[in-house]
Amino acid sequence: MKLSKVLVVLSLVMGLVFMAGNVKAATSLDNVPGFIVAGIWEGTDSGIGTIFMLKNTNDTYYYKVHYVIYGECSKHVADSDIVLSPKDSTALHIYFENGTMKIVENKYEETEGPTTSVQGNFSADADGYYRGYAVFYIEKRSTNGTDWRDPTTGDNVLALSISILNQDSWYTGINGVAVQLEGSDTVPGDADDARDYLDVTLQEANWDGRWYASSIWNGQLLVCFPGNKSSACEYTIKGNNWDEDENPHSFELTVQEVARIPITGNFSTEVEQWIAAYGDADTGWVQIEEATNGTDPVGMFGLIILEEPQINAADVLPLWHQED
Repeated sequence: MKLSKVLVVLSLVMGLVFMAGNVKAATSLDNVPGFIVAGIWEGTDSGIGTIFMLKNTNDTYYYKVHYVIYGECSKHVADSDIVLSPKDSTALHIYFENGTMKIVENKYEETEGPTTSVQGNFSADADGYYRGYAVFYIEKRSTNGTDWRDPTTGDNVLALSISILNQDSWYTGINGVAVQLEGSDTVPGDADDARDYLDVTLQEANWDGRWYASSIWNGQLLVCFPGNKSSACEYTIKGNNWDEDENPHSFELTVQEVARIPITGNFSTEVEQWIAAYGDADTGWVQIEEATNGTDPVGMFGLIILEEPQINAADVLPLWHQED
């Protein structure tokens, strides 16, 4: 594995024969656009939802972008196309009402689309949240918005930010992850190809994150495994949780495909597992050293989310990778 300071360059495995060269994986820290971008969504029947803000950073081409919303175990929930003109941006809103997913394209625009209702392939976790992830990738490009041609590996133009909404007000947000194609790479032909790129390029070195957790602040690790590489929809993460005095507390957890994992045990009785901290520490650093489907390494990305329920406040901190 060859690593630059901000982008991970991987020689692709033999099994992914459609990928011929090297690709670059960017985390939410890197702040670079890509050919493929992805992010986690969350929602509740009580008003929590997610906004995906997608931007075309190119000033010449129109792009037809296909997106797929996945629920439990990478099951298909919904998909559609979005057309972005040069330097254009748009918002995709996901929220819930009585167990039904609501999807609104072009949110906040004059061309805001009708609300689409979707049911199936998702259910609420023990904390009342629905969870999944969405993948966006370029299908076509055009110089005029009508004459569509195949894109090239140089079309790394999509920027994605994801924000959690609370009662339609901005709550907290973070950049998505991105895959940048290069020279001899093969343009993904469908969403499965796009997820294979994500899975391979996000098999990175250690992931690290700064956390805070107390009786006031709920610090939680939010992770996603976008490659659909477990038939049981279960993934194992191993690592250490360090307090401010560099005392480690090891952990090994089996979690679902998209999961919130509390740090320390100061949480409600609905929580079945958490990442413990040394002693009574309420701040520290968590490091995920290994992510697998039980046997083989898998791609993963995530973040630390901090919530203060009493004052309805939240913040997110990105995870970052380090060289072996």
